[in-house]
Amino acid sequence: MIKKTLITLLLLIVGVELGIILSYWIPLKKEFYNIRAIEFAQWISTIIIAVFITYFISTKISYSVKKKEILYDLLTRFQSVLNEIIRNGYSYIDKPDDDKEREIKRLFKDASIKLSIMIEHTEKQCKVDDSFRAEYLEFKIALTDTPFGKKEAKYSEITIKQIEEKYGLLLNRIYQCKLQLFS
Repeated sequence: MIKKTLITLLLLIVGVELGIILSYWIPLKKEFYNIRAIEFAQWISTIIIAVFITYFISTKISYSVKKKEILYDLLTRFQSVLNEIIRNGYSYIDKPDDDKEREIKRLFKDASIKLSIMIEHTEKQCKVDDSFRAEYLEFKIALTDTPFGKKEAKYSEITIKQIEEKYGLLLNRIYQCKLQLFS
């Protein structure tokens, strides 16, 4: 921010110097240099207003872009947690054990926290709302329902397809949201 201000000030000084140099080469009438105080005040106020408006607009745009980037990053992190959940879920389905069960629970807790933050700070273009949460909960229920937590858990093919379907819907929703953020 300070760099931009210094560069702007430097360019302003260079512009004024350039104007002075050109005024020596190109002859101007004497009346040109007769500036009244009111004209000088108007000139200064115009420059101040222009600088203020430029600063305000660039700050607002920068803030908006930064907010979108943070939401995009949060979506990416949420997606990577979902990928870890599904990876650990498949591993758990093949061979259930307590460590994998704890890891899946921890990952779901992490994903729930990220989802809550996304719902709270959602953008207009990218609606992360209660329907998104409902899809997430359906995925969570599909993976952690009945056989989950039992020593000899056996998942049926229908349950596995349901898990994959819910996971696919969530990924689709995340990709749509990411694309809508910057469009």
